[in-house]
Amino acid sequence: MLAIETLSEAINAAYSATETFSEAINAACSAKETLSDAMNAACSVTETLSEAINAACSATETLREATNAACSAKETLS
Repeated sequence: MLAIETLSEAINAAYSATETFSEAINAACSAKETLSDAMNAACSVTETLSEAINAACSATETLREATNAACSAKETLS
């Protein structure tokens, strides 16, 4: 009877350890998902920033061309 009780306790302890391990795996997966979401958000912000920089560069180029055209027109009129 003592052997059965000891075996039962060992099985319960193993089950408890398995449950704890399962909870740890679930927590790790949840953390991975949260990190993945954060990385995706950061990539999205980076993409938006990159688009804004490209737009600013394009506007600067357009302004440079307009300035050059104005200077050329001024020289022609002088």
